Amino acid sequence: MTNLRVSVTELDTWLECKVKWYYSWKLGLRPVADEEDGVSPLISGRTVDFGVQAGLLREPGQDALSVAFRAAALYLAQHGEKATKYIRGVEAAISGMPQAMWDVVSPQSQHKMEIPWGPVTFVGKPDLWYMTENGIYIVDFKSTSKDEWERLLLMQTTNLQPQIYAVLLNEWLLNQGKTVPPLYATHLVLSTRGKHAYGVPRLVSPEHISALSGRIDSVVAEMVRMADPLAAMSPVERLYNHGRISYACRGCDFFAIDEGGLTGADMSDIIATRFEGRKATA
Repeated sequence: MTNLRVSVTELDTWLECKVKWYYSWKLGLRPVADEEDGVSPLISGRTVDFGVQAGLLREPGQDALSVAFRAAALYLAQHGEKATKYIRGVEAAISGMPQAMWDVVSPQSQHKMEIPWGPVTFVGKPDLWYMTENGIYIVDFKSTSKDEWERLLLMQTTNLQPQIYAVLLNEWLLNQGKTVPPLYATHLVLSTRGKHAYGVPRLVSPEHISALSGRIDSVVAEMVRMADPLAAMSPVERLYNHGRISYACRGCDFFAIDEGGLTGADMSDIIATRFEGRKATA
């Protein structure tokens, strides 16, 4: 199997947990979101992302918040959602954006990247990357209605997307014969309560890039070779994510499927009642 197109999100999921990749990418399952007062976290998050992107890419002289708020309202209208349900939390999250992010010179937001990597091509759109005299900074955005610092901790523990983009940017610059400046990666969580949690940007060193590149090489080989990465795993290995019980596993929506399977529950019933997507009703 060659010429695969793999998104950075899919690659990050495989690196985090093959079990999670199997359920979310192979089977196409999505957890049924718990709505709060009729508000879907998925729609809220996408609206915040759309508004923030518009604010970052505003024309010179325009006010970032005004542009972001208008874009968010337009997004809701285009998708048939009642703005009154979402706009207060969405605007609060956008308002929590650090001023330093709005002040970035020449931001690259949702700029599509396509990087050939052996038999696959990685595709993705970093939330934000920009260059300063100190190097290139890559920022991954997330939004939440819950505790922003708890979400940031989870992202720093499980999410490698900004580091992956650092590796791909490094490859892209090298392919163009350019000198690679220092690369920094971090996460930013925006809360619908008007607060934010910003991780300290960390240098993605050449050694780190080399190590992560090696892991990506291994993943590419596995993706090409393995149609079903769960086939070689025992139920216990699937449940405990390669033999380790972690905070991330306990917080994973897919944990309940294999946990139920080990206790004799009907896994198809769990999938049908707690998930939606391609195979949830198959």
